[in-house]
Amino acid sequence: MSVQYSVIIPVYNGKDYLADAVASVYRQHVSDFEIVLVDDGSTDGSGEICDKFAAEDARVKVIHQKNAYLGAARNRGFERASGKYVLFLDADDILCDGVLEAAFLFDGADIICSNRFYTYDCRTGKESVRTGDFSEGMELRTVNTRLAAFSPYTAQSVYRREFVERSGVRFEETRINSEDRVWTVRLIHLSKRTAVLDRPLYRYTEHREGSLMNRMTAAYILDSLKALETLYEEADGFDYDPVDAVKEKIANEFLCFCACAALVRDREIGSRTMAYVREHLSILGSRHCAARPFLWLRRVIGLRNLLKLCNAVFLHYTTDR
Repeated sequence: MSVQYSVIIPVYNGKDYLADAVASVYRQHVSDFEIVLVDDGSTDGSGEICDKFAAEDARVKVIHQKNAYLGAARNRGFERASGKYVLFLDADDILCDGVLEAAFLFDGADIICSNRFYTYDCRTGKESVRTGDFSEGMELRTVNTRLAAFSPYTAQSVYRREFVERSGVRFEETRINSEDRVWTVRLIHLSKRTAVLDRPLYRYTEHREGSLMNRMTAAYILDSLKALETLYEEADGFDYDPVDAVKEKIANEFLCFCACAALVRDREIGSRTMAYVREHLSILGSRHCAARPFLWLRRVIGLRNLLKLCNAVFLHYTTDR
């Protein structure tokens, strides 16, 4: 039996947060949904909690698999989904109230992207809201405006399942991180109708202990760099207008992760990440990268010190005063 919405929740050792994520789906003002829980090899009892939810409500489906990371879990969840639209929710985050009801307003859109989202900082207990520059109901007709509206993260939007199915775009299962970055941008390129929802869709949890996003590991940095390299190379084949604006966005995000690589303290990890950066200086030296005027400094102060300087500049301009 098909439903209007499938909420796909990958779960890996999330027993302390999973109940809140599931409860946020039940708080929606519509009941025409299903929840697909994908237990990705949890070892903390999360799998049993998933089974308990399924035993209590036929709208909950559970998939158990060996740990294969987030991309594989999302792909398995999508395969089991039957909803007209799909949403991806991490087990330590929550959906904001009323978003499924609001998404009915844009029935037929390939993608419905939220113009803002909440963040919750586990360290301080504070919530904040991040807002975009687009109006409720606006249809983003060019790929460039769509890209500008989107966070690179999958959870920012609602996707028409038939559109995703037909596109053939799936999450890359070999990446520990940034599996959603490539997936999202490829779908943006293929979307024919993208609409803006001007209300928070999602509350993202920051700085949770044990979170992959909270660990700046070599795999995290390298996966991010490789994903951005893939998008930079693919951009010329996409129907972007203007393509330079898109490549500029990608190149400068690439620089941000290069700067992170320069700050890795572990010598072996730092060597691996810096070796990758050296192999891809062409991106940093391209006309699309904001750091291009500084690259001549590399000969004087070295690449690592150059990237530390870039990191300091980013912190200066992005830290709240």
